[in-house]
This record gives sequence, structure tokens and C-alpha cells, in this order.
Amino acid sequence: MQMKLSIIICVYNEERYISECIESLHLADHPQWEAIVVNDASTDTTLDIIELFARKHTNLRCYSLTHNMRLGNARNFAIMLASGEYIAFLDADDYIDAAVLAEKLRMIDAGTDVLINGHSRLYDHGPSTIAIESGEFSGHAAACLYLRRKFGTWGSCIHIYRRDHVLRNNCLFASGFYYEDVVFCFKALCTAGKVIADPTPFYVYRCNNDGITRGNAATPLHLMSSARLHFDLVHILQTKPEDDKLRVAFARAFNILTEEHLPRMIKSLQQGMHEKSLEFFGEFMHYIKCCDTPFSRDVLAVIQSQSCNKKFTYSNDAGFRYHRFWRIASPLRKTVIWISRVLTRMKVKVLNRPEKDRSG
Repeated sequence: MQMKLSIIICVYNEERYISECIESLHLADHPQWEAIVVNDASTDTTLDIIELFARKHTNLRCYSLTHNMRLGNARNFAIMLASGEYIAFLDADDYIDAAVLAEKLRMIDAGTDVLINGHSRLYDHGPSTIAIESGEFSGHAAACLYLRRKFGTWGSCIHIYRRDHVLRNNCLFASGFYYEDVVFCFKALCTAGKVIADPTPFYVYRCNNDGITRGNAATPLHLMSSARLHFDLVHILQTKPEDDKLRVAFARAFNILTEEHLPRMIKSLQQGMHEKSLEFFGEFMHYIKCCDTPFSRDVLAVIQSQSCNKKFTYSNDAGFRYHRFWRIASPLRKTVIWISRVLTRMKVKVLNRPEKDRSG
């Protein structure tokens, strides 16, 4: 008999929380569930704890990687190994309410590709439930709501996905980068035939400052990941030009992402990244230039004018446009802006220069 659900847990150095995470699954009470735990080359006692649980539960499979593959690769590895009709993701420092999850699986019918769920956030002062839009949606309608953050988060863990839908539409995670959830969720929703959103939470998200993407991190990998996220989202938008509502929602989402990621990009560039980071960023810039759309030109303007905070809006007649709000710029930033403007004018003059008459 096929497993109903595969719960994927990718873990790296989470000896503090992994026991509570696995215990919350109540695997002994749900033989049609399986837990696939991928130890991503942890250096603490995480693997020893997982192996103790694996000896107790036959429906827990543990895989230990010899080198760190990062979250996206580890999840893709587990998706290929999963045998459940549905898959769900659980971060090792979070936990679930297994009884509520069991009820949700009973409400899924054969035509549902994604089940969106409410979730709770656990703070130091206590839990807080996040309200979401509820109902039945088409894939594009759900993608629009997701981009507008009407489902509470851009994370992938609080939803349940039909595995063959994920594989059929190649909805896998970006390899080797952070912020991989956004593109995965958007693709899974956008290609879905039917999406159900139920506000009852089963997932408890632990809010702490230890996460790899929390805080104001400005490492080379964060720079590349921000660029890759924008790269992928712009590419997705290029393939959906006929859906105006989706473009509007995308513009709003891109505005939020720009406000969150652009300061990190600026900080990373100011600190000076190693050669690999700058090469990737250069490739991203080249891709945006090659797109040659009003949207991509605005994206390029945001990246080039690093001292500006540009906010995107959308109008059906004019396309994407932005409003500029100048901040106090340092002398160095002013110099960079002045040089870029001079170079831009020089480029325009060269392009507009008439060719010499070669007939004579």
C-alpha cells in the first residue's frame, strides 16, 4: 500500500530541537505516514539522535550526507526518495500538531494538488496564529494570493503538495542558494489545477534569530541568493505574460522582495564580495538586460542606482513604473551615481553617432 504522506525533514546541527520535532509526528499512531530525515552533514550530535528514533520507528528513514548540500539540494534529494502520495516539509526547529494534520489529509480529494494551511508562530512570549485567506482556488488565483502574502508566509513548510504534481511540473528547489521557498511555492501553485486553503493551523513555526536567512546577513552567498531569487522570478514572469492579474500580484511581491533584499545587496557590494559572488551578480545583470521589457528595465535601474529606494507600482496602460524616494547618500554613493550617469550619457552619444559614409 502506498504511503499517504511523506514528511521531509532536512537538518543541520539542530541537536537542540530535533527530538521535539520528530516526536511531534507521532509516527507510531500513523502507519500511513513516513518521515524522511536528511542529515545534511551535521557536526554535532544530531545524527545520533535521529538514529535513535529510526530504531524505534520503521516508518522513519534516515539519510546522512557526507558533505553539506544545503537545504534546497537536501529537499530535492528527499523528494525523489519519498513514497507518499503527498509530501510536506518540516524544519528541524519547528513542530506540528499531528492530530490536526491527520484531519487535513482526510479532507483532501483526488483533484487537489496543493493544500494551503494556516500556521502558528511561537515567540518567547507565547504562540500567535496567523490568519489566511480560505477557500478553493485555481492555481493562478492561489499564486496571486500567495504573492500578495494572503497565505501568511512565503515559506514552503506549512503546505501539503501532491508529489506527482511537484515532479510533473519540475517544481524543485534552487540548488545551493537561500530563499529557495519562494520560487518553489510559486511554481507549485501556478501550475496547480486545484488549490484548497484551510485556516486551521497544524504547523508551529519557531521564531528565533538562529535561522540562516534571518537577520541582516550580508555574506557572498546571501548576495548570490538575492540575485538568483530575482533572476528566477523575472524568468517566471516572462512565461506568464497573458495573465494580467498575476502580473499585478507579481509587481507587488517584487516590491516587497526588493525592499527586503536590495539593502542586503547594497551592503554586500559595499563590503566587497569575493570573485565568485561578483561573477554571479554580473550574470544576473546580463540576464536582466537581455529581457528588454519595461519591468526588467526597472529592475536594472534599481540595481544600478544602489543609493535609491525605488518602489514599484503597476498600471495597465503604462506597464511597470517606479517612484523614487532619495535617501541621504554618502559622498561615495553620490560619486558612483555621477559616474554611472556620465557613462550612460556617453553610451547614448556613441549609439546615436551617425555612421561615416564609406561609399567614397
